[in-house]
Amino acid sequence: MSASFNSVVILGNVVRDPDVRFTPQGVQVADVSIALNHTWKDESGTKREEVTYVDCVFWSKLAEIAGKYLKKGSQVLISGRLHQDSWIDKQSGQTRRKIVVVVEFEGRDSIRHLDVARRLVLEFLQILRLFIRMKRPLDDFLAEFLIVLDFHTRNGHAPLPF
Repeated sequence: MSASFNSVVILGNVVRDPDVRFTPQGVQVADVSIALNHTWKDESGTKREEVTYVDCVFWSKLAEIAGKYLKKGSQVLISGRLHQDSWIDKQSGQTRRKIVVVVEFEGRDSIRHLDVARRLVLEFLQILRLFIRMKRPLDDFLAEFLIVLDFHTRNGHAPLPF
């Protein structure tokens, strides 16, 4: 048997709020569709754009996290593996197939909710600019940013569990 490598990393926007449900065995599952935008210039120099929609499946704790934090329009970076779903079409009786991304837990790198990360970085930079203008010591800056981070943590904004 030859070796293979099945790993996917995508960055895109959530198309609609996650569809979260439970299997008959009680395992939580979330289906999320991600829009991936690709732009290029054609031979005439005209800007072109295409959107590819990728269905992603989150299981167990990752499904809970996706349901809680991902919303329509959120920018997200995920990693996982390709999986081919197959089923029998009830109307035609034919076998149907679809490729999906199964999001897998790989430490803290499986899901990144970039909207929250972007907000924290902007706050970090605003505080840093203020301290530079005021010519205050870097230690004071770090202490102040930790207070902001603690505020977000207490209000459920950050750090996220992914």
